[in-house]
Amino acid sequence: MPLYYMHVVEDGERLLDVEGTESSDIDAARAVAIRGIRSVVADSFSTGEPSSITAVEICDDAGNLLLSVTVAEAVEAPLTRLLSIVQASTTGPGQS
Repeated sequence: MPLYYMHVVEDGERLLDVEGTESSDIDAARAVAIRGIRSVVADSFSTGEPSSITAVEICDDAGNLLLSVTVAEAVEAPLTRLLSIVQASTTGPGQS
């Protein structure tokens, strides 16, 4: 399996992943990055400490940037679903 390096962008600096992560392809590596970002964001909410991570950059073993996953991209869909659920539960059936 290919090795992907997931460098974290935090406070404007790139924190290098020197070990890498084996993933079947770039889509699987993207899914790993999204899970990692969501975990950091969840920890931030539970501790009340803000996170300064803005993205994860996925690179190949030659250092080429293949894909960048932003925090906004990683959390947008789940937050949109959560807000829909909250809004539906507060308005009740048939109410707007």
